[in-house]
Amino acid sequence: MGIELCYLAVLFAACPVGLFCLSTGKLDVALDITAAESRSLALYGDAWLGGLLGGCLFSMKWLYHSIARGKWHLDRRAWRFLTPLVSAGLAFGTMALFISGALPLFSERITGTLPGVTGVSFLVGYFSDDTVAALAGAATKLLRGADEKEPDVSDRGRN
Repeated sequence: MGIELCYLAVLFAACPVGLFCLSTGKLDVALDITAAESRSLALYGDAWLGGLLGGCLFSMKWLYHSIARGKWHLDRRAWRFLTPLVSAGLAFGTMALFISGALPLFSERITGTLPGVTGVSFLVGYFSDDTVAALAGAATKLLRGADEKEPDVSDRGRN
């Protein structure tokens, strides 16, 4: 339990530091990047870190609830270690879809600002299970085409 708590606390504390470094350009000289590259790094880095922050908070909440209820089990450790990272990756990918306009759910007023990207990414990370379900539905509609009829599942197994 202590190892998980330390891991989550370090990730959680690193997120605001990383967000600060990205938003203020503290890494620009060390990375030898232009202003345009710095802006892209900040946008997509904020997407990653916002999702990581949401995933960490979710995992921390889950950890203390499971300890308090006596339901903590070692066999779920991989899930607890990976949840923040999965949340970060999911937020990054989702925000890339939003920023590019491929999935135009938010205006550029939101997806073009660091606070907007961070805030939406935090929600994507915290509610990652719901995000995956919503993206799966959107992908199914997109890949099938808007005009194509969805299969009627009520007819399955009646032959």
